[in-house]
Amino acid sequence: MLKGGQKRRDRTGKSRTALILSVILLLTGLVQGCGNKMAGDFAGDGERNPSQVFDAFARDLFAELASQDEITLNFTLADPQAYGITEADSAFGSYSLEAIESSREQDKEIREALKKMKEEELTEEQRLTYRILMEILKEEDAGKGLELYEEPLNAVTGTHLTLPVLLAEYRFYGKESVDTYLGLLEQIDVYYGELLDFERKKAEAGLFMSDRMADQVIAACRAYLGEAEGSELDQSFQERLEEVPGISGEEKEVYLAENRRLLDAHFIPAYKKLAEGLEALKGSGINDLGLYYYPEGRTYYEYLVEHSIYPSFTTVNELRQAVEEQLEADLDAMYSVLYRSPELAEKFGQYSFSSEDPPVVLESLQKAMTKDFPELPETAYRIKYVPESLEESMSPAFYLVPPMDRPQENVIYINRGSGDYDTYILLAHEGFPGHLYQNEYFRRKEAQELRYALSFSAYAEGWGTYAENCSYLFDGNGLEKGMGEVLARNSSITKGLYALLDIRIHYEGWDRKEAADFIRQFFDIDDAVADEIYDSLLADPSNYLLYYTGYLEIVRMRAEAEEVLGSAFQAKEFHRFLLDMGPAPFGVIREYFEEWLEAEEKDEGGRKAA
Repeated sequence: MLKGGQKRRDRTGKSRTALILSVILLLTGLVQGCGNKMAGDFAGDGERNPSQVFDAFARDLFAELASQDEITLNFTLADPQAYGITEADSAFGSYSLEAIESSREQDKEIREALKKMKEEELTEEQRLTYRILMEILKEEDAGKGLELYEEPLNAVTGTHLTLPVLLAEYRFYGKESVDTYLGLLEQIDVYYGELLDFERKKAEAGLFMSDRMADQVIAACRAYLGEAEGSELDQSFQERLEEVPGISGEEKEVYLAENRRLLDAHFIPAYKKLAEGLEALKGSGINDLGLYYYPEGRTYYEYLVEHSIYPSFTTVNELRQAVEEQLEADLDAMYSVLYRSPELAEKFGQYSFSSEDPPVVLESLQKAMTKDFPELPETAYRIKYVPESLEESMSPAFYLVPPMDRPQENVIYINRGSGDYDTYILLAHEGFPGHLYQNEYFRRKEAQELRYALSFSAYAEGWGTYAENCSYLFDGNGLEKGMGEVLARNSSITKGLYALLDIRIHYEGWDRKEAADFIRQFFDIDDAVADEIYDSLLADPSNYLLYYTGYLEIVRMRAEAEEVLGSAFQAKEFHRFLLDMGPAPFGVIREYFEEWLEAEEKDEGGRKAA
């Protein structure tokens, strides 16, 4: 389901896990429900030209992905029937070894259908989609034999944490969607039973989580064992129900009572059984360190990097070297600024932005970004605040991607109970020029529907992280000269350290002491904070690396463009290139970047000759 998370640092140096609610992340690759029609009907169609065949193929694949489960369908489309979708394939999908194998076979069928099409006969836009699909499906048996290394209940972004958030944000478009939602609650214990069965298989294979990790997951599950009335899902249900037209007061009371009944009868027991089941499995976990110490752990980490991040780097070691090079460059640049202006070091914890008021900040960001980012027609959005009942379980802010057919429903949620953070930077990541801007720009290109249903988290979160860093240097942000660069470099360094630690722990076997000693070279932290950092990296391998790698890919391309084009480099045109590309694997983006850079260089040469 939700894959995501950003490790950010506030001024005190305290690390914070921020779950980014980007609904595109619901669709984690070509899995579940892509039927034989893809391979059987389209590949040999001789009555239509290749372009028409591919369009039909892409439309049907989009429909299959969008309707794979009720959660995905609700967040993707407000009116599924307009796209020929009458119902979702399942409530939550299925989590089992059999379902994973079935998905792998369906991926093979899709790839075979694509191979029978000729790329050169497609339009330019179709060729890009074709290349993206082939990149996703390039290894037919990727991950085979490594299924039990997956951890759906990890302590950072596990299903037990993210599913309640998705349920709390499930959109009510009318009575039908309210009824569907209640049906989901009725089936959650069945789905969690599948997850528990999967954990038992992990235990049998010697791949169950350590007791330390299990205790964290169990504690999170037990947090949901209170009374249904007044709970997060009770309050959020009431708030959403109030916005549904055509429901009488009496009907609302019936719905409210049924919601509480289902929470008591299914949701709470599901968490109780999950906690009890995990408690019974404690002691079977043989490894309390990184993936490195499992038999195929390094192979699985390589698989994660290649098939969830989709970097342009060909090996983990090549990626690690690039992370180290960027860290060194950022450190040198920050020290250079501090050497020229040593007073900035003394003011490091005392800076302030021009405003902390969300509406004012978003307006300011939209004005400041026009210098370096393509303009966007006026964009509708709303600022909403996380209900008090959900503040503990949600991030400081998040952008909720609207359904494809309700683009006006851009919403940025702000969590007023999440502690200390810089509103300006947070909203640069979530709003402008971050996720909201990025999503709106691509939507207005009117690309094939399928492009909106493919998940490339490193592209999306890399852009958000890059946008956040750019905002430190915006005119009018309230920072004194030089402070913006220091803060931007510090942010990049912090994220780079997490990325490097992710590799060192899972691919090279660093233990807690090695990781703590490394962190203390840069930050003054105690053992408790060092353990917190280690645990967060241990729980969800490659999650933090994903954010930084996407950012790293972008800054490396920008540095290359600046070097080649010199004074002719225009940040706005570089950003236009990335935004026009849209979500894609960085291996594909790199190919197009080389073409773009060559064209820019020729254009500059022509201008000079003229």
